[in-house]
Amino acid sequence: MFIFVIMKNPINIPTKEQQEIIDSLKNNNVIVQAFAGAGKTTTILQFALQNPDKKILALTYNRKLMDDGNLKLNEQEIFNTEIYTFHSFASVFFNQTCKDDISLHNFVRGGKKHLINLKYDVIFIDEAQDLTQQYLEFIILILENNQKDYKLAVIGDKYQSVYEYLKADPRYLEFVDKLIVNKYPWVKKQLTTSFRITTEMAEFVNEHMFGDNLINSPNKLSNSVFYQIYDYENENDYKVFINQIKKIIERHGQENIFILSPVTKPNFFIGKKIANDLTQLGFNIYYANNEDQQLSQNEIRNKLVFSTIHQSKGLERDVAIVIEFDNSYFKWFDKKINPFNFNNLYYVAATRAKKELYLIHDQKHFQLPFLQNYNKLLENYAGEFKNKKILFKLDEKEESNTTKYNVSSLTKHLDKDLMIWINDNLKFKELSPKNKKEILVDDYLTLKINEKEIVENISNISGTSITLYYAFLKNQETRNQTIKNLNTFFHLAKFDTSEKNKNMAFLKIKIDVILKEIQIKQILKPEKILFLSNLYNSLIDNLMVKITTIPENKHNWISQEKYNEIYNRMKIDHDNLEFEKPVNHLFQMGNKNIWISGLIDCIDYQNKNIIEFKFIKEFSFEHYIQLITYKYLLIKNDFNNFKDFKMILHNVKNNQKIEIDITNDEVIKIVEKIIEVKNFELLKIDDSSFIKDTINAIEKVKKENSLWLTNKNTALTNEINKVTYLINNFEKISNNFKRFLIIDIETFNHDPLSICSIGAILIENNEIIKEFNSLIKPHPIARQQNRFISTHNIGYRHVIDAPYFDEVWNKNLASLIDNKTLILAHNASFDITKTLKYVFLKYQINVSFNYACTWQTLKKILDFQSHSLESYKNRIGEKWIKDFTHHDALSDCKFTFNIFNAYNLKLEDIYNSKEGIKQIKNFVLNKEEM
Repeated sequence: MFIFVIMKNPINIPTKEQQEIIDSLKNNNVIVQAFAGAGKTTTILQFALQNPDKKILALTYNRKLMDDGNLKLNEQEIFNTEIYTFHSFASVFFNQTCKDDISLHNFVRGGKKHLINLKYDVIFIDEAQDLTQQYLEFIILILENNQKDYKLAVIGDKYQSVYEYLKADPRYLEFVDKLIVNKYPWVKKQLTTSFRITTEMAEFVNEHMFGDNLINSPNKLSNSVFYQIYDYENENDYKVFINQIKKIIERHGQENIFILSPVTKPNFFIGKKIANDLTQLGFNIYYANNEDQQLSQNEIRNKLVFSTIHQSKGLERDVAIVIEFDNSYFKWFDKKINPFNFNNLYYVAATRAKKELYLIHDQKHFQLPFLQNYNKLLENYAGEFKNKKILFKLDEKEESNTTKYNVSSLTKHLDKDLMIWINDNLKFKELSPKNKKEILVDDYLTLKINEKEIVENISNISGTSITLYYAFLKNQETRNQTIKNLNTFFHLAKFDTSEKNKNMAFLKIKIDVILKEIQIKQILKPEKILFLSNLYNSLIDNLMVKITTIPENKHNWISQEKYNEIYNRMKIDHDNLEFEKPVNHLFQMGNKNIWISGLIDCIDYQNKNIIEFKFIKEFSFEHYIQLITYKYLLIKNDFNNFKDFKMILHNVKNNQKIEIDITNDEVIKIVEKIIEVKNFELLKIDDSSFIKDTINAIEKVKKENSLWLTNKNTALTNEINKVTYLINNFEKISNNFKRFLIIDIETFNHDPLSICSIGAILIENNEIIKEFNSLIKPHPIARQQNRFISTHNIGYRHVIDAPYFDEVWNKNLASLIDNKTLILAHNASFDITKTLKYVFLKYQINVSFNYACTWQTLKKILDFQSHSLESYKNRIGEKWIKDFTHHDALSDCKFTFNIFNAYNLKLEDIYNSKEGIKQIKNFVLNKEEM
């Protein structure tokens, strides 16, 4: 006997503050100031459990928050709530691919709209301190397409607003009651109890950061905050620091530790030295060298994680070690902000740990200026470090008047409005061949180290290797130049070959052997290409984690055959080429000197092309800006020679090739605007102007949406007239079918026997004369898949007492079928030939009927790219979709019928015509098949 047991973790009982929010949503909209770790997700789950009759939407900022939320929904069997990121909601409901904020902006402001009929009773906006104008405008578009009787809960922590460079503004949270108006009043609530941090951490944040008792914690763990001052340049001091980290790892495990800092990218950054040394000691390290990317849960598993504070937002670990907890951040990295004001970034850092928080102060710099009661801080948390006489020693180096960028750093962290302005000025020419078959190469390498399975991202190594390989193979001249460049680079590179870094000494010897072998044999094998590329990247970044972690014999993920294919794609039929060309330029802007440097993949002098090779899934906005910056550097140094050169991006992986088609004046304008925004502070508008400007933007979105609806209705009328003409010319040859039974089914997973719901409507004389809807208990009980549950909201608890399929069919549907009845299904290949066939076999039901697929029928009549029910929601009039709930079986049946009615299509006219008869198939299942 099969027994299915459902295990779930009980959800926490709501706190008084959480329950106040839940109760307030009965008759109000709510603004919630929720401090770090205060149980925002739990509040949403509790609201859903206490209000099972409400349909709930939660929109959040990033993918991890969405995935974690959906996991908890499934654990608790909560089926009245949907959680999406803004981008995924646009994809699912508006049929738009919005992979980034720019595409989301283009969709909301002038892109192709889609009419949808949302029926959410309560909408939660999570992480609202990270909202930008683009996100708010998208929220307005959702509200405009939602039923009007809704309540809104806007939740966030204004003190965790750290994306100002992306134009995020906590005032969208604080003043939302003045920006969005519906039939319900607004109330303000708080979540002040953090279930993540300890009581001691809360006390530290309150007394030394806030200067007020704003956050509290029930987790009474003593000795959990440590403020320590080190001199990293002092060998003994540094050794003590590394030994302390080793002891922390021994107590908590490397997979439970964050090492956080405001930045991770600069080569001189102390975090890289720490990461290199810990890797040498045999620890598994993840180092976030790309400061823009979200942390990949797959890549950080079983590793000690070095990341920026920005990247750690929304995450937690047992231990957080915050380095650069001193004035160096304001001195070197963010000179625009006032260091004496409360700093959100360091508040985020101080609230990532669950058990131990280490705040590391480099003694070369002053303490963080905004910290309050500093002497008391030293007394309570500095321990043995409090009496250091050189505590207040300041790095007296004169600040240089020259700001240095490489092309990569210049094009990161761009202002959101600037990105939109640039995007609006970009034009492209598609140069790709018709055959864009992808070269399949793994982006990740799985290794087992110290009994722990880890994953390394190897895509950057592959990308570096393709240009190296092509330059080596192109001709003898480029081969000689490549060998010379490699010898020069590796011999000038700084290898730490001290006693503690025996691996580096070995690498130095190894690289000499490889280079001599290449010089003699004039052959570069795949494993050597990848090894050299890994070491090259490591030395360029001053980060030896990957070259130390990946064994030499594991550099084998691209075969010789793949490299041959790559070479043929990159092939240029002449030799007037230059690879890895260094470019730089020094110029003055205001009273500042700006130095920009970079390395161009390839310059094709014969065809006058500047080429950047990529080996990636798809181009990003950053790739466009980098290439434009390379052109800028070339024309600034030598305008006459490079003014006519075209800018080409070639993604070798999928063979996509595009030209950025803008003038030299536009190139200069774009790059110098980037430099200006990067180096000169933009004034923040006052609150009243902020509210006024935002309301104007909201009204513009509403007006555009209304205008689009008017134009859409006109287009629908024209389409109906065209279809009416077509149907009038159908040749009617029979009158076989008088009745039509439209059916729809839902399943728990891809298995036909997991059927969990069936709906049907019987139509005669173009009227619904009978409708039926029933839950079905799968037999045997089927495994739920999250993707299916999130679409139809049917779970185990709904079907546990439902009848089996044979009872439903024999009692309610079998009698409706005769030779004058045609069964219809939208996507009959799934509903009938894939699913019902195997269900009939399972229950030994002998059945015969005629059927047709409405999807295929509509495809013959209507010239649309997609014929999914979801796509028709966006085309037909509002009256036809007002009661439509996608993936409710009965609702899908009715909506299928409504599509035909919207275009004045009568089922009887279509399926008794010469054209319609061609769509009809016969389904027979008899005892011989059972």
